[in-house]
Formats: sequence, C-alpha cells, structure tokens
Amino acid sequence: MQLFRKAFFVLLLMDSIELILTGIAMFGTYELVSGYGQMVFIVASVIGAVIVAVTLFEILAKVFLARSASPAFSWSSGHKGYTAAAKLLLIFNMISIIFNLLSAGGEGATLMNQGRLYIHVLASLSEIIIVFFYLRTVKTLRLAQKGNGNEGIPGE
Repeated sequence: MQLFRKAFFVLLLMDSIELILTGIAMFGTYELVSGYGQMVFIVASVIGAVIVAVTLFEILAKVFLARSASPAFSWSSGHKGYTAAAKLLLIFNMISIIFNLLSAGGEGATLMNQGRLYIHVLASLSEIIIVFFYLRTVKTLRLAQKGNGNEGIPGE
C-alpha cells in the first residue's frame, strides 16, 4: 500500500499544478469572453466552475486515498467512503479522457494545445490504472480480513 501512497501523492501534485494552470487559462478566457456579452460570460463561468469543482474533488479524493494507503490505516472498520471516492475518480477520469480526445484536433487546433490534451489523456489513463489496482488491493485486503475470522466488518 505504500506504493499507492506515493502514486497518489504524485497524482495530487499533478492535479494541484493543473488547478493552477486552469486558473491562469480561465483568467485570460474571461477577459476575452467578457466582450461577447453577459450570456457568453455566464456560460464560460459555469464551465470554469465545473472544471474547478471536479479538480478540487479529485485533489480531496487523492488526499483521502493516500491517507487510506498509510501503514497506520485499518480497513477493519469498513470505510466504504474511500472506495466510493476511488470509483468516482475512475468515472471522472474516463469522462475526462473522452472529452479531451473529442477536443483534440479540428480546425484551428494548435500543436501546443493538442500536446497538452494528449498529456492530460495519458495522466488520466495512468490515474485510472492506479485507482483500479488500488480497488483490487482493497478488495483483497477486505477478503483476507473476512477469511481471518473478522466477519464483523460493518457494511459488508
């Protein structure tokens, strides 16, 4: 589980950097879009708020998952919230991959933007792989606890 803790820490740093870069990019976008009218500005603000909310959720989920991967953490009390957060991370990253692949290319796409989108796809794919193996390890730990006579795990 120590390997997962390190992996979640690296992914946490990457998401923190992504949040900062998103804020910088959205600031320039808001200045550009403000000249097109109030409705366009509202739509851009809602899109920006959704992006920030999902990124903040991913950061908090990775903090919780890194906490659950620490040696002092015990799965004997049946923490279902950690597996739910991991499953939501899987869903968010799959949707992120789909949107980024749909956004890449097209008329007017720059090489820099396409490279950034493909790097984000690779980061999301690596996050999916790490979370998938994390969920398998948690399932194995819970089954091992049941096999050792710990039948009283709440929520099972």
